Amino acid sequence: AEEKSQLEVGVTLEDGYVTLPARIEQQPGATEGDITLTEGKYHQIKRMFGCFGGKVVRLHRLAMGNLFLPEDLPEGECRELTEEELQLLQQIQ
Repeated sequence: AEEKSQLEVGVTLEDGYVTLPARIEQQPGATEGDITLTEGKYHQIKRMFGCFGGKVVRLHRLAMGNLFLPEDLPEGECRELTEEELQLLQQIQ
């Protein structure tokens, strides 16, 4: 609970960078959950959990901005973006 609270206000990484607050959704007692970032630095989630001696063993990106990964896209596969998706992606930058 203490680590979750710290992640939700931002933590200082080993290189001195202070992260923006993260939103964490997790069922009580679960070892998995959802984390939402408003920024995406190099291996940020792994580095954030590393501040507490934690280790991320599986990570799955669901969305980037308003661009969501299609649920029917098999793991490890890719496809071309639609024009609408390209516009959403450009809005992020």
